[in-house]
Amino acid sequence: MAKEQSKLSFLWRLTRGHRFKFLLALLFLFAASFAALIGPQVIRLFIDSVVGGMSPGLPAVVLPWFESAGGTEMLRQNLWLALIGIVAAGGLYMLFQYMYDVTAGDVGESVAKNTRESIYTHLVRLPYDYFVRTPSGDILQRCSSDIGEIQSLLSEDLMSIIGAVITIAVNLAIMIAIDPVLTVVSVALVPFMIILTSITKGVMARAFEKNKSCGDDLASFMHTYVQGIRVIKAFGRQAYENSRFQKLNQSLGDSVRDTEYASAYYWPFYLTLILGQTALVIIVGIFRVAGGLTSVGTVVAFISYSTATINQFRYFGYILISIAMAQVALGRLDDILGEEQEMPDGEDFEKALQGDIGFENVSFSYGERQILRNINLHVAPGETIGILGKAGSGKSTLMQLLVRLYDPTSGRITVDGHDLSTISRQYMRNNVGFVVQEPFLFSRTVADNIAMAQPDATEDEIRAAAEMASVDQDIQAFRDGYGTVVGERGMTVSGGQRQRIAIAQTLIRDCPILILDDSLSAVDADTDKRIRWALKRAAANKTVFVISHRINSLATCDRIFVLEDGEITAWGTHRELASREGLYRRIMEIQSADRDMVLEDVEKAHQEGGLA
Repeated sequence: MAKEQSKLSFLWRLTRGHRFKFLLALLFLFAASFAALIGPQVIRLFIDSVVGGMSPGLPAVVLPWFESAGGTEMLRQNLWLALIGIVAAGGLYMLFQYMYDVTAGDVGESVAKNTRESIYTHLVRLPYDYFVRTPSGDILQRCSSDIGEIQSLLSEDLMSIIGAVITIAVNLAIMIAIDPVLTVVSVALVPFMIILTSITKGVMARAFEKNKSCGDDLASFMHTYVQGIRVIKAFGRQAYENSRFQKLNQSLGDSVRDTEYASAYYWPFYLTLILGQTALVIIVGIFRVAGGLTSVGTVVAFISYSTATINQFRYFGYILISIAMAQVALGRLDDILGEEQEMPDGEDFEKALQGDIGFENVSFSYGERQILRNINLHVAPGETIGILGKAGSGKSTLMQLLVRLYDPTSGRITVDGHDLSTISRQYMRNNVGFVVQEPFLFSRTVADNIAMAQPDATEDEIRAAAEMASVDQDIQAFRDGYGTVVGERGMTVSGGQRQRIAIAQTLIRDCPILILDDSLSAVDADTDKRIRWALKRAAANKTVFVISHRINSLATCDRIFVLEDGEITAWGTHRELASREGLYRRIMEIQSADRDMVLEDVEKAHQEGGLA
């Protein structure tokens, strides 16, 4: 119950700023419902007065006016008035229904727009951890189809159910005034309809929740599949990925089928109850007319009102099923908005960062898994630090702590002598250039991508950054040069070009602290060397962290730290680490052996005549 109230509270918050239009739409709906009642009354009046010769049964307020206009005789001589009355009633209904549709549609779209803005604004403020643990396909699904469900709820379903309640209430009031006995007969089977609808709604809600979950899984798979299509094709994994797709697709199909089965059971039973209800009204009406207890016109009008009332209960069934879908969507969107934001904290420095960095007994755990243990190191301003370690040793996490994508579980990090927790996250991210392990290029021009971190950068600044990243010549060779549009994730450029564009993107900001997280892995040794020397010249006064598996990339660093299982096991210069046993020396020997082996293979091929 509390969960349902939470969803209603969330829905109410979404309508903020549009509640007047919402009430106006309800007013038009109320007017349309009343206009729909006029037609049956016109028919009853003409049948009873003209055909049956009975009293018109009009309200006391209207009766004197009717008699002064000629009464029943006037109606008998002007039968065309019946047509005029029915058409006028229909015209009024169409006018108010049109006004309702336009207003309700506007409310639905406005709320959907506000919801998209709220979700987007909230997403960009969520911590990095949320995007690590939440599949991107799940987020995309919630930001598209779920918001569509909310729009449908507000523009159609919610209004329709309110309109149904109004129509039922007014119809029942008129029916009771006309014939209380027939009214009781008209709603005799309604309790069974309500029970059937309530049971089906619960079943459908659970089925829709499963549908959404299966849809999220399939959307996440497709998102990953499209991003990794080159790797899948390169390794010939199409058959394996196809089998995964088939399983996910089958799960979604099964959940949709369960929903259809529930719906298929519901409607035949419901329609049978509707037909039975109409038959009861007709049979009892015939007996009452034969007994002189009511008129033919009253029975005809009653059948019309009764059918309209039953149809509203029928719409109840359809609308409640739609509301069940919207409730699931509301819950899923509320889950996103319920995620705790990365709140602004700390302060900005009044003077520029110098780049003096210290890690004091820093440990970090992700869930129950400990990533870093008792990290202690100090980096002086302008120093270049290399970090080496096996995959999963915590190298990237160490740097993510520095830009406050995560905060340490214990210990503290200092920047220029200040505790990092007292410095705002945004300030650190503005002053630390971070080239991530897997760079992302937006589907924009190369120039726009390089200037992403500094939108007001000039063409000369963009080109200078590209030259420093040793990618200027490559860009010049593109069809449109710096105006070339790169595809999603930089699909139209090579891996090395993508990494170098990402480096230029970071260098253009001229940050006092620079982090290269294995960002030269896709470039050749010569390009690696050119970039490193260009960075050394440009970053003479910057504090630089270089994470790499290549000894060549680390050899020129002032100091190198070796991470193993989240702990620093060795540190020193290249010569110091190369001279003593440990992981650094083993990796260096392996890479040297690989180079020697390549040279031996080439020499052997020459001797055997395999190479020119």
